Amino acid sequence: MSFNPVRSIRKYLMSSLKDSPWFYRLSFLEKSLIRCVLQIQSWMDGSYFYWIMKPKEGFRSQFGQDFVFQELGIARTPGFFVEVGCNHPEIESNTFILEKVFGWTGIAIDPLDYSSDFRTLRAKTTFINCLVLNELKKVEFFKVSNIDGWQNRMSSIFESELKNSKFLYKKVEVDSVPLRLLIPVGQKVDLILLDVEGAEIDVLDSLNWDLHSPIHILVENTGRLESRRKLNRYLKGRGYRLLARIGFSDQLWKIS
Repeated sequence: MSFNPVRSIRKYLMSSLKDSPWFYRLSFLEKSLIRCVLQIQSWMDGSYFYWIMKPKEGFRSQFGQDFVFQELGIARTPGFFVEVGCNHPEIESNTFILEKVFGWTGIAIDPLDYSSDFRTLRAKTTFINCLVLNELKKVEFFKVSNIDGWQNRMSSIFESELKNSKFLYKKVEVDSVPLRLLIPVGQKVDLILLDVEGAEIDVLDSLNWDLHSPIHILVENTGRLESRRKLNRYLKGRGYRLLARIGFSDQLWKIS
């Protein structure tokens, strides 16, 4: 394989990011270097690039994902979303504005139980408390203690990754359900959003692609638990092209 300076710089920067949130542990120089690398990559592959490090005024997403949906015209027509790994229904939510401002409806899924919050804040979104994988079964899930208000988002099915971190966690058993059993038959899916800490391909494999191929897919592709290139190849193989990079790790894909 030929030397790729962009990939080498990214690998160097990722080598020290064992605990999240990664962004707050980086120096100004490292942040600037990451931004430069991503801008070069986007220039090379013709995708948009958005570097937004906090929610835009009036929006909720941590790195401006909901703002990008508006900027690219995705949000303007009411549609249907499926959000896997949704976290809180409003705080740093990628779909809160879609529902409240643009009239979208959808399904939000998370192994952490936000059902009460969704009933209060998101009347048009159906919350499902489960894990999504390609099999219907009981699964060991490693639930991270929420010390400072964000750590529980790092909960995962991969204990090996948590063992090398400073997170406090406990093992629980949760139900895993394939997406093909959660999305109503005949429902058009406009947008799928994934924040699943390394289980992206298994989640996508659980979709009935003949019935529910989404127009857009937003995926947090950190590459820490699942190779970036492997996931990129998977999505390209499904007929998607990279539309935009958002922040350090989010990628927005569109069906070709």
